[in-house]
Amino acid sequence: FREGEQVIVSFPGVHGYGWKKLTQVSSSKHTPFASSCIFLPDEKTPGYGLHDIQRGKHCSCHFLYNGERVKWGCHWFSQWKEQTLRAHGRRCKLVVVTKKDGSLGRSQAGEVQFLEAEKIPYESITIEQFARRIFDRRDMRRRRSGLLRSNCKLLRSDWGYL
Repeated sequence: FREGEQVIVSFPGVHGYGWKKLTQVSSSKHTPFASSCIFLPDEKTPGYGLHDIQRGKHCSCHFLYNGERVKWGCHWFSQWKEQTLRAHGRRCKLVVVTKKDGSLGRSQAGEVQFLEAEKIPYESITIEQFARRIFDRRDMRRRRSGLLRSNCKLLRSDWGYL
């Protein structure tokens, strides 16, 4: 992370496929965002289903999901905290991406609860605002990348905007 860089610290899992496509485009050196997010889409993903003991005798599921031990695990939360605290320490601008209606997913609620408990400032934007920042319309007219065009088409069809 670089000082002053915008870092996505929370992203709605419901938009996982869109996240994958957006990170393909945003992995270039011209990206407006870095990320501290950990995404475990299915059982084949390394780390899926692992649990960490964080708070006494309970795993982090106790904190994140009101005691419910979830099948995707909570080990990701330790990794996320480490990366997020590193970004905060480097004075990055932390960004929480919400669903279209401004609500948070289950894991996101725990991430935001942690940020607020630690008094870590963050900006909240919707998935639409995030997509527009990644795919600035003027940039879309200038660039003729097949990947960029295909991802814009994905956003229009999959999420219904842009």
